[in-house]
Amino acid sequence: MGVHSQRGAFVAGLFGGLLAVALSLGRVLFQADSSVGELVWAEDGLFPLCVRKAGMWDCLSDPFAGYLLGLPRLLAGMTAAFPMDDWGWTTNVVAALGWGVFAGLAGYWLVVSGIRLFPAIVIALIPVAVPLVGFEAVNSIGSIYMPLLFTATLALAVGWNHRAQTVLAAGLAFLATVTIPIAALLIGPLAHSVLRQRISRRSGAVVLGALVLGSALQFAVIVSAPNRRNMVFSSESIGFWLSDLPTAALTLWPGLYFGSVTVFGIFTMSIVWWTGALLALGLLVLGITLAVKPSTEVSVAGVLLVSGLAYSFIPTATGYASNRYFVMTVTGLAAAAVLLLDNAAQGGRSHSGHGWRLYGVVAVFALAWTVALPASTWRATPAPAWSVVLEQVRTGCAADPTAPARFTFSPDWPQDGVTDVQPPTNQLAPCSAVDRSAER
Repeated sequence: MGVHSQRGAFVAGLFGGLLAVALSLGRVLFQADSSVGELVWAEDGLFPLCVRKAGMWDCLSDPFAGYLLGLPRLLAGMTAAFPMDDWGWTTNVVAALGWGVFAGLAGYWLVVSGIRLFPAIVIALIPVAVPLVGFEAVNSIGSIYMPLLFTATLALAVGWNHRAQTVLAAGLAFLATVTIPIAALLIGPLAHSVLRQRISRRSGAVVLGALVLGSALQFAVIVSAPNRRNMVFSSESIGFWLSDLPTAALTLWPGLYFGSVTVFGIFTMSIVWWTGALLALGLLVLGITLAVKPSTEVSVAGVLLVSGLAYSFIPTATGYASNRYFVMTVTGLAAAAVLLLDNAAQGGRSHSGHGWRLYGVVAVFALAWTVALPASTWRATPAPAWSVVLEQVRTGCAADPTAPARFTFSPDWPQDGVTDVQPPTNQLAPCSAVDRSAER
C-alpha cells in the first residue's frame, strides 16, 4: 500500500470513527439533551449489574435469551468498574466509543482494499446513521453487535492481503460469533473472497477456524441454555418476515421517521406477504447477479444484499418480528447502494458531472434524514431516571439490608413477567453490591 493509500486509510479510520462517536451519542442528545446522565438502557445496565454481584467470568459465560452476548458482556465490565451514580454517562460514552471503533475500522479497511475515501466514510457511518437504528438500538452497548457484524461482513467481503489483517479478521469473526449466533453466516462473505482470490486460501482457513470455534462455543451454549431459543422455522414467522421486509426497506426513504413512536408500531402497516416475497426474491436475484461481477465494488454490493437478507430472515423465521433484526438488512441495502453509485460515478468520470453523482445523492439523503436524526423518544427518554432508581434502591436497602434490591432500566425494563432475565443476569442484586466503590 502506497503512502497516499496509507494516509487515506488513516483519515478514513480516524475521521469516520470520530464522526460515528459524535453521531451515536448525538442522536440520543438531540432528542433529549439533558437525559444521557439519567439514561441507563436495558441490557446496558443489566449486564454490569450482573458483573457487580457475580463477577466477570460468571456473567460472560451466562446465556442471555438463550445465547452468548460476548462483546456487550465484556464492555459491561467497564461500566461495572465505575460507581453506580455514573452509569448513565458511562454506558452512553462506552457505547458511543464502541460504535465509533467499528465505524473507524470499517472505513480504514475499505480504503486499504481500494475503495475511495468518500464512499468508505459514508459506508462506515451507515450503521449509526440509518433512521431504523434510531428506534431503539443506536448508542446501545447491548446492540453493538450491529456495527460489529456490519464491519466483519465488509472486511470478509472485500478481502485483504496483509498478515496483520488476517489476524484482525479472525478476531472479528470470533468476536462476532460469540456475540450473535447469525454471525456464523459470515462464512458466505469469506467463501466469496476466497473464490474471488481476494484473500489466500491460507488466510481464509485461519478466519474459517475462528468462525468455527466461535460458532461451536455459541452453539454449545444455545443447546445447553435453560431458556433455549427456538431453532425451528415456522410458516407464520416466515410470513411475518415477508410482510415486514418492505416496511423495513422503506425506512431508508427520506421523510419516513419514528417521531414520537413509543411501541413497535413501525411494522403495523398491512402489507400482503407476496409483496415482501417479490422484494426478497428481487433483492436475492440482484445480489447473486452482482456478486459474480468482476468489479470489487459491484460484487461486494451483491454480497451485502444477500447477507443482509439472511441476517434478518433467520432470526425472524425462527422467532418473531423485531425491528432490530431488520437493521442489518437495511444497512446492507444502503451500503450496497453507495458502492454501486460510486462504481457508476467512476465509470462516468469522462462525462461531465458524472463523478459528482454520488456526492449529490449522499447530500440529498443526509439532508432529508435530518428529520430522523434524533433517536426516538422511547429510546432517548429515561424511564425511569437512573437517579430515581438508585434513590429507591438505597431507601429500600436502608430499611432492610438483607432484602434484594430491585433495579429497573429504561424503558421501564424488565417488566413483570419477562422470562428472559434469570440469575445471575437479572434485575435483583444484594444491597452489598449497590454502593461498592469502583476500586473494590
